[in-house]
Amino acid sequence: MKKILITILLLCAISEFTQAQTVITKFKCYLLSPDMDLSRSDKVTVGDTKIGYIPKNKEIQVLALDTIKYIFYKVQYKNKVGYIHKDVVVDKSLMISIDPNIRSEYKKYVAESSVVIGMNKYELQASIGNPLDVNRTVTADHVSEQWCYGDVVTHYYTIGFTLHSISNTKNNKYIYIEDGIVTAYQD
Repeated sequence: MKKILITILLLCAISEFTQAQTVITKFKCYLLSPDMDLSRSDKVTVGDTKIGYIPKNKEIQVLALDTIKYIFYKVQYKNKVGYIHKDVVVDKSLMISIDPNIRSEYKKYVAESSVVIGMNKYELQASIGNPLDVNRTVTADHVSEQWCYGDVVTHYYTIGFTLHSISNTKNNKYIYIEDGIVTAYQD
């Protein structure tokens, strides 16, 4: 009976690792402790939790996306299991495929970095990132938001020995959100 139980546990562990997806890191990153308390991860310093480095452009296996804050992947690298921040993974489609916050009908659009009416705010951020600015209007019935996107262009100039700069945006895009759902957008 004990042998059967051990065999079943080994098969489960093997199947978990064979279902893992392999991805490439964008840049050198920390491999964080596998027993890190993800519910308090913003309170823990990286120095307390790192168990090693993963160099840039290295292949790692993604075992899971944490389901508390959705910002870490549980990964295996060189027989060590730990967590990395999801932004260090090159393959965006992996995040989309295992992220339970992205509804199945929007996974394709998030993978293409598109904006679609009906997306929620989380899906919008996963698709095109955080806005430069948010204008919010609250009424008795609704919360309306205008998310402003664009490329920030900074010009530097000197007056005498003093360096000055002026920034402006180009390629502006505005997305309108009503009660957490994208209702309109301007390109």
